[in-house]
Amino acid sequence: YNTINNQSPLIFEQIEEDDYFYGDDIYNDYDKNIILNILDMPRVIDNAIKAKSLNDICDYLYKLSNTYNNFYSENKVLIEEDINKKESWLALSHIVYEINTLLLNVLGIDLPSKM
Repeated sequence: YNTINNQSPLIFEQIEEDDYFYGDDIYNDYDKNIILNILDMPRVIDNAIKAKSLNDICDYLYKLSNTYNNFYSENKVLIEEDINKKESWLALSHIVYEINTLLLNVLGIDLPSKM
């Protein structure tokens, strides 16, 4: 959560959404793990609705945030020289940020503008 909350606004305020390149390359296991977590979101939400419980969403957010923290600590997203890789990582970061924002809103938690 900390990495998402603290880094994402800084990353995204410099870039317009139209500038994102949604590539189809997976560059390492960190990318793959985030993508697998993202693909798991519909199942998690479905289970939460069926169980009438928000615990699954909390667990999912924790897992996704930890996966993103690992990804961000291992990849130099902002200074990556390979433009395709950088744009792919920025798009992936943006998706994780949007998922966090959406699901925290579902939980009734507002994102602070500054930590």
